[in-house]
Amino acid sequence: MNYLEITGQPCAGKSTFVNRKEADSEVSILSHGHIKKIFYILYGLYFLGFSRLKVLFFWSMDENAPIFFRINIFYNAVSKFGIFFYLQSLSNDSQQEILVDEGLSHLPFLFLNSDTVKVIEFISVELQKTNVNYLISPGLDLIEQRLLIRGHKRLKFLLLRSFVTRINEIESNLLRYYPNLCKQFKTFNDVTSI
Repeated sequence: MNYLEITGQPCAGKSTFVNRKEADSEVSILSHGHIKKIFYILYGLYFLGFSRLKVLFFWSMDENAPIFFRINIFYNAVSKFGIFFYLQSLSNDSQQEILVDEGLSHLPFLFLNSDTVKVIEFISVELQKTNVNYLISPGLDLIEQRLLIRGHKRLKFLLLRSFVTRINEIESNLLRYYPNLCKQFKTFNDVTSI
């Protein structure tokens, strides 16, 4: 089973990328319904073990958000590991490619208050088995404009400029470390070039 993660900062064009790939008959988009989400969380809990779960929990609790939102960040992070574990367990016989929108490689964008390099180190073993397509930000101003139009859950708790500055810092770290960590890493500046 071949799978590819798509990541990038919010409003970089990931949805457009996924929609274009969905038209390709050899690509299957990994579904994220409520039942599947519970399945992925259970897989993630099993896969991670207590010590790694504890790290994710403390990072989640350190975020600037209400407790319910922080717990949701924790479960979202755990489910990303569950998806990874599930896809790793599938047979390699199929020629169909599975596309994962915001998979494990997207984890640093969940933890805005944590040291991005430590988050990258935390997932480095999994990244070595992961193919990643990264959509590079079209620029701070355009990201701000898109966030103002589309919104983002984090903007309920953070100022727009602070959020955009922080996700841009995270992107800089990912572009620095991911090329040497991921199984395969490709960047795109514009979704129209995909």
